Amino acid sequence: MEMTATRLEIPKKRINFSSIAVGLAPLAVVFALFAFKTDLLIPASVEEVKPIYYPAVAVVFVASSSEMRDVSFKAKLNAERRVALRAEERSRVVSVQTKVGATVSAGDAVCRIRPVGGETLVLFSPIDGVVRSVNASAGTVLEAGEPCLTIFDPQSLVATGEMTPRQAQVIIPGDPAQVLAKGAATDSAVRVVYPDTDADPDNNLTFEVAVTGANTMVEGQAAEIVINTEQVLPMLVPFRALILVQGKGMAARIVTGSGPTGRVKTLPITIVATTRDGFYVDGLPVEARLIVEDPMYEVPEDGEMVRIGQVG
Repeated sequence: MEMTATRLEIPKKRINFSSIAVGLAPLAVVFALFAFKTDLLIPASVEEVKPIYYPAVAVVFVASSSEMRDVSFKAKLNAERRVALRAEERSRVVSVQTKVGATVSAGDAVCRIRPVGGETLVLFSPIDGVVRSVNASAGTVLEAGEPCLTIFDPQSLVATGEMTPRQAQVIIPGDPAQVLAKGAATDSAVRVVYPDTDADPDNNLTFEVAVTGANTMVEGQAAEIVINTEQVLPMLVPFRALILVQGKGMAARIVTGSGPTGRVKTLPITIVATTRDGFYVDGLPVEARLIVEDPMYEVPEDGEMVRIGQVG
């Protein structure tokens, strides 16, 4: 019996370089990040934030009471809906069929004009309203864009006035109001108080009151607005809270805001009365943190950021 020995050979494996590249790709990304963005792997040391210290001031908290009363404002009547009938080109007025104060209806012929070298044109009122002004008569030459007359809608009249920021703290839309003009009066209410577009707290604010049911009132008239509202009464402040400022007269300094810090603001005030406990003054907000003189603290500058160091 013969036996043949066979040599066992282990097959050689071929190296797959593409597989190795795929396997090492994540590791390469990590090294790249480490090289160029080490702060992602090792957080940078955080600098210690040093606290900011503001100068301290002594304050007293003051607040005012209020009562219901009538407050008057000067106003002007304006129409929200008005039209001007104009010549589109240089024209001569042939005739005007109405007069100031007359009532017209939409579609009424109110003015006839003849453009230079053209035919007569008729201008019709586009709205129901009252003639506000007549700017021409027969024979008048109107340049392009000049109005022959203007018409306003009396149902769109509003009375516009201005109130102080302090008054605006208590007068709100809906407060009952009365509009008076040339002996006529109409009951109404505050319609809107417009915010200050310049964000200056010292600016007066414009407000409007609707005018209804007053057929004798016309646009452009001066009027008076009487508002029945809760009004701020003079505020009692200690003697040591007032200062004399050149150009402003008597004034008081407050800390703005409501937190432990705020900016110093100087407000001119009016002394209403004097008592043994202090002055009654007008001109401060309804509630205020009033800076008072104290030997422990330096006098702050207007606009400076300060903290409240003492209350009392």
